[in-house]
Order: sequence, then C-alpha cells, then structure tokens
Amino acid sequence: MFENDQIDDAELPKIEELTFTKIKKGYLWMSILVWTLYAMPPPIILAIIAHYADNFPKEVQLYVSLGWAALMLFILSETILSYVRKGFALRKHDVSYRKGWFFRSLLSIPFNRVQHCEVKQGPIESLFGLASLKVFTAGGSGSDMNIPGLPPEKAKILRSHITNIVSDITED
Repeated sequence: MFENDQIDDAELPKIEELTFTKIKKGYLWMSILVWTLYAMPPPIILAIIAHYADNFPKEVQLYVSLGWAALMLFILSETILSYVRKGFALRKHDVSYRKGWFFRSLLSIPFNRVQHCEVKQGPIESLFGLASLKVFTAGGSGSDMNIPGLPPEKAKILRSHITNIVSDITED
C-alpha cells in the first residue's frame, strides 16, 4: 500500500549549520587582481580620448569617471565580502558550495547526480598556486558546481573522493 506521510519541516537537517571549509586566501588576491585588470582599460581609454579630443566635455569625463569608480567600488566590495562566505562542505550523500554576499547562492549536489569531476588550473590560478574543482551533474550546466580557490592537491583529493563515492553508487 502506498504511503506518503508528511514530514515536519522542523525535523529537517539545517544545511546552514554545516561547517564550510574556507577557500584559500590567495583566491581573494587573485580575484582582486583579475578585476583590476578588467577595470583598467575603460578609464585609460577615456583619458586618452579626453586628452586628444579638443572638444571633449569635462562634465562627461567627470560623470563617467565617477560612475565607473562607483561600479568598481561595488564590485571590489562584493569580491571581498563574498570571499568571506565562500566555502564547501562534504556530507555522506552530497557536496555543498556557498558563495556571495550581495548575490548569495548555496548549491548542494547529491552524489547520485554527479556525472564526473575535473580539476582546472588556468595560468593566473597557477601563478597563485590555486585550482578549481568542477562537478558536472546530469541536470545540465545550470546545476554544475565550480569550487574555486583550492590548493591543487586538495582539489585532486576531493575529485578522487567524489569519483570514488559516485563509482560506488553506480556499482550498487
């Protein structure tokens, strides 16, 4: 006989009570460097145009510069404050990753939905001694997980651990 008993939501485990492992501090400095590199060309181009254009209005230069500075200040604040929240947690049946300060996100992936994992390390990550663990799911790219800011060895160990759990699940 089919039963579908109601579950009291007060009895559910609270994911917020998990202890999240922090992302390596070098990730914060790498993020600031990358945002600085992205932020520099527009003001430089504006300064060059303003210098060589005889009739370039100073008010436009001022307002664009102030707007750009405000946007960059917001992005820098979000980068620093979201770093504090970034972290991952492993449980028996899933892996969770949280990020963001202003735009918060908490993603949990059950191991039985994992298709494969990969460790990625770009040139800037390599410069900072970091790597990322990407967890791919059967749900498509919207449900994939990317855990950045890991020491390469730790990323490889996590990939191996998750892959072993997934292979045990598929063998059952």
